[in-house]
Amino acid sequence: MKRRHSVFNHWLCSVLISLACVLPAKAANDINIHYEKFTLENGLTVIVHEDRKAPVVAAAVW
Repeated sequence: MKRRHSVFNHWLCSVLISLACVLPAKAANDINIHYEKFTLENGLTVIVHEDRKAPVVAAAVW
């Protein structure tokens, strides 16, 4: 029984890898992320992308 699972797992991995190689990847030009961009009075440019799928906050300053 354990051998049968091993063969199935190898077959499944082979199929998934084959599909990943065959299916076209999405080009960077096809990706459209909606955002708001504005400049504060002090000159700081702020870009905001709101995604309510998960309660995550990220901030980057450079």
